[in-house]
Amino acid sequence: MVRYYDAADRKDLLCAERTLSAAGIEYAVTPPLPGSGLSGAIGIAEEDLPRAAEVLDSARARARH
Repeated sequence: MVRYYDAADRKDLLCAERTLSAAGIEYAVTPPLPGSGLSGAIGIAEEDLPRAAEVLDSARARARH
């Protein structure tokens, strides 16, 4: 599993988790480093990275419009 996404806040983390779950992509959330200002990091299996990037980029694009 590789560290893929650092969530800026709790809302960002939950949105990423929902998006990955809906796409059937397995992930793991690790707690943030103390003082980092982040809400957590999402780890993805290396073979799932292209699909994870696709679905998260698509979700972010939809959220902007």
